[in-house]
Formats: sequence, structure tokens, C-alpha cells
Amino acid sequence: MGSSKKRFKLSESNRGSGLATGKQRWSRVSSDINTVYHSDLRCIIARVGQITDKNQTSITLQWEKEDYNVHFILSFEGTETNISTVDGDEPVQITIPSLTAATTYTFTLFSVFENLRSSGISITAVTEHFYPISGTESSRSDDGSSPPIPLQRPFVYFGKEYNTIYVNHNGHLTFINSFSSYTPQRFPLNGSFDLIAPFWTDLDNRQTGVILYNQYTNGSVLQQATQDINSYFPNLNFNAAWVFVATWYKVPYFPNTGTETTFQAVLISGGQKSFVLMNYGVIASTFQNVQAGYDTINSVHHFTIPGSFSSSATGSNSTFSLSSNVNVAGRWAFEADSEPENQVING
Repeated sequence: MGSSKKRFKLSESNRGSGLATGKQRWSRVSSDINTVYHSDLRCIIARVGQITDKNQTSITLQWEKEDYNVHFILSFEGTETNISTVDGDEPVQITIPSLTAATTYTFTLFSVFENLRSSGISITAVTEHFYPISGTESSRSDDGSSPPIPLQRPFVYFGKEYNTIYVNHNGHLTFINSFSSYTPQRFPLNGSFDLIAPFWTDLDNRQTGVILYNQYTNGSVLQQATQDINSYFPNLNFNAAWVFVATWYKVPYFPNTGTETTFQAVLISGGQKSFVLMNYGVIASTFQNVQAGYDTINSVHHFTIPGSFSSSATGSNSTFSLSSNVNVAGRWAFEADSEPENQVING
């Protein structure tokens, strides 16, 4: 039994009468320990288990272990992997490689104690589907913004043509002026400015995380944008001529520098058509409110991504990361040149 004695104390009712033999008595004790142990461990893993990293082809899972003789089994796509642990308080971590980009995966994690297996917990994660995470880094400032960024091509946003843009650190884009607000408001705002908000909340990049922006007028990024838009909005025969990518990469919430959240806003234009993509990666848990979507002057056009202003906005089960309106988990796509089309949530 080893160190399990440190954790489990048998009650008097489990020691005495009603159990005829020592073998029967041990069976009862073993059953009780299994029930208590696995019930407790299930709660522990569910509370602290997390997706610590992921990219287009791999996902890294991490969870805490208790200080007794236990190992784990990870079940995935019909195969089981035994995971041994070592002494000490370090968390258990495993990376699953060779995955497909923009795909939802479900893993089942079991704890095993003296050949007794728990009922397991499920962990769902989506491999990433980001546009290149590169470009000019914005300043390290709380509630700050990029300088005005001249656009290499005009961007038409619901009938208005813009030639500059601001990447605001608290998770939104604006066109005429920077916008420092860290307190999200529900759409529609009925305000006096246009706003694209992939993840409006209180973020702080002063110590960790980076906020990047870049523009493309040729090359593979345009090819990717053309393919994506024609896939999501068929029958347009669209050709991307310009792509703007803003990335908030592993940016923490204020004031918790231990959190990391990654998301993107991608603006795409070609001819008379304009589109906005919002991509979501690992979204750290927070009790802060989050507004995601877009709004326009006087809110003539606006859209709120489901999960905004709810507990499902963040964490490993973030609606933003696991759902979509174009059947690509973690990606939301919107036509933004005139009347919104195909803004239908497909789950």
C-alpha cells in the first residue's frame, strides 16, 4: 500500500464486524480505497489538467499527480499509452505529435493504482490553424496600442474604406483612433466608431507575451487566404490581394502574468470583397468578462461570438476555441464589405 496510508484512514466500520474472513476484510478495504482514491484523483486532474502548448501538428497535456504509487494511461484514437511517473512534485507532461492542423481531438486520461483503473476524464483540444505569427512587435505597455499602421491596400469595412489601423493591446482593432478600453461592453455598442474585437478583455503584455502585426501582398499567405475564403464562402471566385494579421501571442491577463492566451485577427481583401477571420488557440481561464465579435458605427452591423460574457469564453473548453461558424474549430469567419453573409453558427 506504501504511501497511500498517508492519505486514507480506514473508519471503524471498515475494520470490524460483518466481515467473516481476512480475505473478505481486505476486499472491502481495497474497494473503499479504490473508490476514494479514484474519485479524489478524478477531481484533481479535472481541476488542474490543462493544455499547456499546441501548434498545427502537436498538443501538449499536463496535470498534477499525488504523492503515491500511481501511473496513468492516455487513450487516444483506439490506442493506449502507459505513462510512468517519477518521484517528486513535478507535474506530468506528455506531447502528442503527428496531428492534423485545425482538427479537434479528444483524449481520455485514466489513473491506475495497484491495477485498479479510474473511470477516466476526457480532455478535448484543437490543433492550431493560425496564419504566420510574425511581424512588427507592438510596444510593451498596459492598455496600450500600436502606432497608426498605414495599410498597403485599402480595407473596406461595411461600406467605409480605411487606410490605417490600430492594434490595441486589450484585444481589439480600430481604424480612426486607438482604443485603450480594458472593460468589455456587450455588442451592439451603438457607438461612433468601427470595432473588430477578437478578444476584448483586460490584457497586459508588459512582462510576457507579444503582440505582433504584419501585412502581405504576395506569396503563400495570399494563397492560403484565397483558399480559406473560397472554402467558407463558395461561388465567389475570390482572389486575395492583401492580408493583415494581428496576433496576441501568449499574452497574460492583467495582473496575472502566469496566464497565456493566444488569438488572431486576420483581415483579407480582394477586389470589392473584404473578410475578417478570428483564430483562437490556448485561452487561459479567467473570471474577467470577454467580448468577441465585431461592431460598426451605430451598430448597423454587429455580431457577438457565442460564449462572450460567459464562463465558457475561456479555459480548456472555451467556446471560441472549440466552436466555429465555418466548421473549423477555433476559427470564425465573416464577410465585412457590405451586408454580412453566411454568419451562421454551425457548432
